Amino acid sequence: MDTNSEIVYSYHDRTKHRYDRYALGPPFMDWSNQPNPFRFFRGSKLLRLPFTTINDFSYADVFSCQAIETQNSDVQTLGFIFELSMGLSGWKSIESSSWSLRMNPSSGNLHPCEIYLILNNLEEDDETKLYHYTPFWHGLESIGTIASSESKVVDNNSYMIMSSIFWREAWKYGERAFRYCQLDMGHSIAAVSISAKMMGYDLKRDYNYSQKVAHDLLKIDQSNRHDLEREDLELGAWLVPSKDDFVANKGYLSNLEVKDIHLDVNQLSRDHRKWSAIEQVADATLAIPKSSPKPDDISYSREKNPKDYNAIQLIRQRRSAASYDGVTSISLTEFKCMLSQTLYQKNVAPFDFFDGPPKVHFLIFVHRVIGLDSGLYIFVRNHSHLSELKNSLNPKFEWQQIEDASIPLYLLQKGDYKLQAESISCGQSIASDSAFSLGMLSRFDKEVSLNPSSYKDLYWECGALGQLLYLEAERFEVRATGIGCFFDDECHRLAGIKDKSFQSLYHFTIGGPVNDMRFTSLSAYHHLTNEAYLNV
Repeated sequence: MDTNSEIVYSYHDRTKHRYDRYALGPPFMDWSNQPNPFRFFRGSKLLRLPFTTINDFSYADVFSCQAIETQNSDVQTLGFIFELSMGLSGWKSIESSSWSLRMNPSSGNLHPCEIYLILNNLEEDDETKLYHYTPFWHGLESIGTIASSESKVVDNNSYMIMSSIFWREAWKYGERAFRYCQLDMGHSIAAVSISAKMMGYDLKRDYNYSQKVAHDLLKIDQSNRHDLEREDLELGAWLVPSKDDFVANKGYLSNLEVKDIHLDVNQLSRDHRKWSAIEQVADATLAIPKSSPKPDDISYSREKNPKDYNAIQLIRQRRSAASYDGVTSISLTEFKCMLSQTLYQKNVAPFDFFDGPPKVHFLIFVHRVIGLDSGLYIFVRNHSHLSELKNSLNPKFEWQQIEDASIPLYLLQKGDYKLQAESISCGQSIASDSAFSLGMLSRFDKEVSLNPSSYKDLYWECGALGQLLYLEAERFEVRATGIGCFFDDECHRLAGIKDKSFQSLYHFTIGGPVNDMRFTSLSAYHHLTNEAYLNV
């Protein structure tokens, strides 16, 4: 194991919550110092993107393997893609406080992810430019011009860089924040992939991407960013027409140069605290060029639902539940539909980004699923891992596949697991009052020991699966929420895992929500007509 892998293992262990102590975090919450969720490049030219006028889109078509007709790569298409992925979905207000909500979920609603784009001829000036997407304005800030002769991306293609600002999460969660930033990156990957699919585009990962090259290109170290508001350009990806046979332009960024780049950005917080563990694991997992994995040849069949749904409505209404009623059940058919939506399907969003075989499985606490015994189950998303899972988990488990073998769901042990689910989730009743909750068991040792940056990949996959489950919950008129606070090794002990062959990286729960009537809801972009918001 190399030094970087050792750093990752050390970070993962020290940031586990345990019954006798939580991972290191801030001693108290200074709400007056909460990081600004919006990044602005001062002095840049703002290109407003239009809001979509499309109000209906077949949910079944979005998640079909059939290609959707590609729309021109123009402001209307870009406006659609980013409004329905990274844009605002509303505001909540209580007394004198208000805060924005977004289409993409985020740990603590803190939103560490930023989007940069390299686009051709968007302003009809025959230039290729570097832009930053700002969800506050739903627009693109022009922050530089690409000077190189090889700057142009292929017609109708766009190049996207996604970044994490760790401080936004560390302000609240301390050392564990790096984990949450990577989960949010996965949420964002899935959100962009899904909205892009509706416009006939696939999100294809750039496996030749180098974080160092990207940082040099955007001159991150030359900007006025605060030292403790570190921004890591985590990944590069192409937005390409779904019907095209895509061939990546290897080393695309290394051939570029940006001139007249804007480096003046807003500071996000007044005060800061240094979290050395985050900086160390971030350095140890920097993206470097690597071979793209062999695409998974196995596409699993999905549970069919005769009713179609409006994908745009589901995306807009997605919210995270704060509590559950402890009563609402779902049917076995609905349960199977939700799970099967997360099975790998070739040429289906968001799996067009994740080319390799699935590495994440679900350990499920079933509480209120009509037609299914309460108990502990496992959903095996990659059948080739079945023997590894059986060897790693408690040898006394039954491994009884449910009678309808259309999905890889196995009963491990019958019983009432509500108390265990709640206890493992830091005593949160959202894990027991729901219809079911789950932990995402990720194939850890064999991935991270060989490639430390795979640590982030595992979290990205978990986050993407979370976004799919959020939409599935909305589809069946219940509500989901991610659970970041859980006792890692207590979950592993319950499953019988005694090593790091599999680690639970994300917990999740779905059920009947209890709505808090104290809050007032405001429309997503009401502030664009309110002069009080213009001096942000």
